[in-house]
Amino acid sequence: MKSALVRSLIAILFCVCVRFTFAGDFHSQVIPTGGTVSLTDVPANHFLRIRNFTQNAGPTRATISVTPSGGSAIIVLSAAIVSNASTAPDTINSVVIAGPAKVEVIPGTSPAYITYIKQSDSD
Repeated sequence: MKSALVRSLIAILFCVCVRFTFAGDFHSQVIPTGGTVSLTDVPANHFLRIRNFTQNAGPTRATISVTPSGGSAIIVLSAAIVSNASTAPDTINSVVIAGPAKVEVIPGTSPAYITYIKQSDSD
């Protein structure tokens, strides 16, 4: 009887805790080589948090370009190289972009991988 009660309590605790362990609305996307990829438009009172931006080794790195409303494009982040075994791995940086702005990825010479979330200021 005791073991059945303990198992039931563990199952209930698991079901309650699962709600708090999800990563939220993070999106992941593979960026192929080729033309510029429009990631998202960030409206006013929102922000975009890029957590992971990596790429396989290649001579040209992928970059994140941000164009603020009424402004000109600015490069804010370059992809971290993760697969070059002959050197130490790059530090994976993150960035927060406030809206209103247009965010684009300029691909490098190998595919890149990005993870991001878009939230409002009230979250």
